[in-house]
Amino acid sequence: MSDDMLLSLLWFVPLAGSLGVLFFPRKAASAIRWTALSVTIVTFLLTLVAYGRYVSPNAASGKAPLQVSLRDRARANTLPITPETDSTLAAAAQATPVAPDDDLVVRNTWVPYFNIQYFLGLDGISLSLIILTGLVSVLACLASFSIEKQVKGYFSLYLLLLSSMMGVFMALDMFLFYVFFEIMLLPMYFLIGVWGGENREYAAIK
Repeated sequence: MSDDMLLSLLWFVPLAGSLGVLFFPRKAASAIRWTALSVTIVTFLLTLVAYGRYVSPNAASGKAPLQVSLRDRARANTLPITPETDSTLAAAAQATPVAPDDDLVVRNTWVPYFNIQYFLGLDGISLSLIILTGLVSVLACLASFSIEKQVKGYFSLYLLLLSSMMGVFMALDMFLFYVFFEIMLLPMYFLIGVWGGENREYAAIK
């Protein structure tokens, strides 16, 4: 499995599960619960695969890091190519090596006019956060089996929340981070406001 596919699946699997749950009949509450649990378990297993990939010997093989070309570095930062730019970037390239090409990173053009990229990656901090998110999501899904009110809506929003949280922790582009974060607020608001406890409306607004 490539890094591109692995990082994309971490947020796409719960999103697909969220949409899939909507096609279940409303009365199939048990099937909805077990489907949601299966999706959260698969997502958690993918986080463990990412951990294994991150700590694998190939990722720490000590091979020489790649140096990005000066013109590519300038384009990435939307800087004009000038002699001064070249000399500045040359010093930066020597001082700051680029990560090895087998790091857990996916970077593709999304909206080139605004230099917005589909840019996801994992380092030690974000990796620990997605593993923790995956584990807690499984436990929270099991704890949610007692939900009886609008089961289909609950688990669909729950999986959407999981998908957006995974995206938030992996996003390395500011606009992409903003998209995932704003999406995360929607299911969180309704999960608290509809299925929350006492003073849930106040808590949802907060």
